[in-house]
Amino acid sequence: MSKVLSSVSRFLARGYTVRASDLSIAPGSSLHEYVWTGLQRGDARNALLCSQTGRKIGYERLRQASEGFASWLSSNAAGPLTVMLPNSVEMVVTSLGALEAGIPLSPINPDSSTEEISRILKTMSTDWVVTKSSLIHNVLEAKRMVEEQRKQEYPLGIITIDDDIVFNGVLHFVDLTETKGIVHRRSNTALITQRWGDNGQEKKEVSTESLLASCLQAAWSDLGPGDRLAASVPMFTRYGLTHGVLSGLASGAEIVILPAASDLTTTVQRYKVNAASAVPSAVGQLVKNRLVDLQGLRSLTIAGQLGTECPSLAGVSVTQHYGPPEGPVVFSQQAEGGAARVGQPVAGTEVRVTAGGGEVGPMSEGEIWARGPQLGDAWTATGDSGYYDAEGTFYLTRAGGLSREGLGVWPGELEAALQQHPGVCSAAVFGTPSALVAAVIPADPYSPPDPADVVSWLAARTAPHKRLTDVVFSASLPMTPHGRFDRAVLADRYSSPLNYAAVSSV
Repeated sequence: MSKVLSSVSRFLARGYTVRASDLSIAPGSSLHEYVWTGLQRGDARNALLCSQTGRKIGYERLRQASEGFASWLSSNAAGPLTVMLPNSVEMVVTSLGALEAGIPLSPINPDSSTEEISRILKTMSTDWVVTKSSLIHNVLEAKRMVEEQRKQEYPLGIITIDDDIVFNGVLHFVDLTETKGIVHRRSNTALITQRWGDNGQEKKEVSTESLLASCLQAAWSDLGPGDRLAASVPMFTRYGLTHGVLSGLASGAEIVILPAASDLTTTVQRYKVNAASAVPSAVGQLVKNRLVDLQGLRSLTIAGQLGTECPSLAGVSVTQHYGPPEGPVVFSQQAEGGAARVGQPVAGTEVRVTAGGGEVGPMSEGEIWARGPQLGDAWTATGDSGYYDAEGTFYLTRAGGLSREGLGVWPGELEAALQQHPGVCSAAVFGTPSALVAAVIPADPYSPPDPADVVSWLAARTAPHKRLTDVVFSASLPMTPHGRFDRAVLADRYSSPLNYAAVSSV
C-alpha cells in the first residue's frame, strides 16, 4: 500500500531550491489498491450520492460495477478511452474501471463544441467514447469531421449511460458493468490530458505513479467512514478526479456528487456535508451564509488562486491548492494569506525560481519551476512568475495559466480559432482576474468586425468557459524576444485603453 512517509511541514534549502519533505510510494502500488484501501467484501456503506437525482450506490456495488467495466475494457478496448460526462455516478465508475484495466483515461468537457471534440479525437485516436445520449449527435458530427480530414473511415465505438435517445449500434453502459472475466492491465498510462501549446494541440501522458502521487499529495487527512464530502470540481479535470473522486473514496467517506454548476451552499445544508472541494468562485456562496447554516462543515479545499483576500469561515479549515490549470497540485497552504500567496510545495516537490539564466534566492522575483512525482519527476516551467521567502513560502507576481471556474483556458487554441474569422488578421488572447480578452488586429483597419460578432463567432466553436468577455482592437501586438505574444504587456495595457489604437467592448 502506498504511504506518505514524511510530513509536508518541514522544508529543506538545497542551494536555491526549496524542497518539500519526501513522498515515498511503495513498489508495486496501484491506484486500484489505493482507492479500495479500507474496503471489506460485503461493505454496505454508501460510496456515492448524486445531489441532483438522490441516487445512491454503496462501496461494494461500486467496486463490482467498476470491476465489471474493467473486465469489458480489458477484452474490447485497445487505445485510450474518451469520457465525455458531467459529474455523475457513471463518471466515477468509468474512471475506476479504466484505471483498473490499464486503459488510458481521456476525459473531456461534456460542453465541448463539435470542433473541439473532433480535434481531441484526432489527437487521441481513441476507439471508444462514453457519453450521454443527448451528446451522441455531437460525437457523430465530430467523427465525421475527423473522417473528412483523414479521407478514411474512423471506427469509433460509442457507449451511452442512458437511453433517453435511442441510436442504433450504441452500447449501453450498465450492461457492460455486468461483464465477468479476468482483468489484464494493458498500460501503465493512467490518464491522457490535452492542452494547447506553442505547437498546437498537445497531449500529455500521466503514469499511474504520477496520478497516485497527486492523490497522496492532496489526500483528505480529516475524513473517514461516516463523513460526507461534496465534490463540485469537474471530474473530467485531473484535480477533480484525484481530489474529489480517488482520494475521497480512499478516505472511506461518502461522496456527494454535484454537477459543476450546482449551488454548493444548498448541498452543504441539505446533506450535512463535512468537507467540500470547490473552485474559488463557489466559496463566496458559503461566506454569505451564517455559521448556523453551515453546521457540520469542517474542511473546505479551494482549487486555484484566490482573487481576493481569503474569506473567513469560523470553525472551517480552509486549504488552498495551487498548480497548473486543472491540476496537478504544486503548492498548498491554509488559506489565510492574500491573493498573491500560494503556500509551500506539496510533499515530494522541489521548486526553484530562475532569472537571468540562473537560479535566484529568497525574495528575488523570477520564473517558477517545479519538479516532483506528480510532474513526472522532470523540471517543469509552471508559467508563473513570483518569489519565495525565507520560510519557503511562495508568492505569485503573475499567474501563467488561465482558468475559469477551475477549467483551463489555452490562449493559443482561441487564437488559432480567431485566425479563421474573416475580419481578423491576427489575435492574442490574455486574461485578467475578471476578464478573458482578445486583442485583435482587424483584417481591414478601416472597417473592423463588430466585437459582439467576434465573441459569438468564437463562442459557437468553443466550450462556454472559454467565452470572451471583451474584444479590443489594436494596430499592432507586442511580442516577446522569443517571438510569442507578450500577454503580460497586453494585460497591463488593458487597464489603460488609450494604449490601443481603438477599443471596442462587449
